[in-house]
Amino acid sequence: MTTFTDNNSCYEPKGSVGAGSGQFSHSKPRCGDAWDAYVVTYTWAAPPPYLVPGQEVPLSASVQGDYAAGWGHGGLFYYYGTEGENCAKGSRATVDIVKDRTDGFIGTAYNQAPSAAWSGTFAPPEGARYKDGRFQMTVTLQPLGCYRYVYEWRE
Repeated sequence: MTTFTDNNSCYEPKGSVGAGSGQFSHSKPRCGDAWDAYVVTYTWAAPPPYLVPGQEVPLSASVQGDYAAGWGHGGLFYYYGTEGENCAKGSRATVDIVKDRTDGFIGTAYNQAPSAAWSGTFAPPEGARYKDGRFQMTVTLQPLGCYRYVYEWRE
């Protein structure tokens, strides 16, 4: 479980992320701003510990936001690519990961629906090779960060 707090600005973002879930809250207590915090909760199905090329893997995710404060946003998307890619970088393969939502993104905001969810499938491509035979599946949690699942191809 990773947790962070930013104490260097008038904003106060706080978050935590672990395998399959995360939570982010954001408030402005040090700016004299009366706006309350907003809170976003993320959940997702972890991919299996082993993947076989061509195997269809069911995936699902949801984002729930509490925007009673009248501001904020949150989103989530899966992607796969080379091990070590940063949280914000998706590979061209992103479009293939969730077949019923081509970009794999779900999001909520204060001026949209407070929750969103999807389910779909991912199939590791036959013959895919990445850096040193390794690749990662990443769940990006906006604006929190990401959680990585690293895989190694074996013959």
